[in-house]
Amino acid sequence: MTNLMYANWYRLKKSKCFWILLSIMFLLGIYFYINYNGFHPERCVNCTNELGSVLFLFLESTWIILPIFTTTFLAPFHQNGIIKNMIVIGHKRSHIYLVNLVTNTVVSILFSLAFVIGAVLIGFIMVPEITIPIDTLSFYIIDSIFLSISYASLFTFIGMLFDKISSISISFIVVIWGMIVCSNLIMKYTSDISSSFHLLYEVVLSSIPIGQSFLINNFVGNYQVLWLNSLAFIGIINYLGILYMNRKSF
Repeated sequence: MTNLMYANWYRLKKSKCFWILLSIMFLLGIYFYINYNGFHPERCVNCTNELGSVLFLFLESTWIILPIFTTTFLAPFHQNGIIKNMIVIGHKRSHIYLVNLVTNTVVSILFSLAFVIGAVLIGFIMVPEITIPIDTLSFYIIDSIFLSISYASLFTFIGMLFDKISSISISFIVVIWGMIVCSNLIMKYTSDISSSFHLLYEVVLSSIPIGQSFLINNFVGNYQVLWLNSLAFIGIINYLGILYMNRKSF
């Protein structure tokens, strides 16, 4: 498994797609801050959390950026028969899956950090303060880390599910848009329902990775337990992924 990991790190360092997307995430952090707050946020009366308003928007940018990387990175595995060769020479199927999962997870977190660094850098230059309480901010950071791992788990699962790149790309589009539509519908009707059903809607929304990102970016929901939903999702999706990988024919 160690050799597989070293091979992935080598490919990652040589991947132009990775470095380009990492740079794009950094620039997106700068862009979103300026787009949301302008060049002179200090002139806005009664405006708070200028940095907080964009700090977690990387959770929404990753929907598009990470699938692009995953598709590009996994393409040689399927097109060149690398996975089949790995199995023939004795590598366990579960190890192959886990190595790609770890790689995708690290990349997802690096993309998130690049966005945050860009937003924080320009934010501290323009308005060097953030008014979110430290304890609340700490929980949101933990929630965001686990949610980034959820994204990596989901996209790794889809990437290993199919053999053709076209099928992987189509699946990414269907899953992402399906989650966006479901999450938007739930959020739209949450304000119109009674309090007895509000908690149920919130639980359903937080169980959808993209829906949970909506909750975090709007600073709503029980932020102290959102990471538990992500942890459950990570466990279930990766269990299914390894189970399928062990039964899949190459």
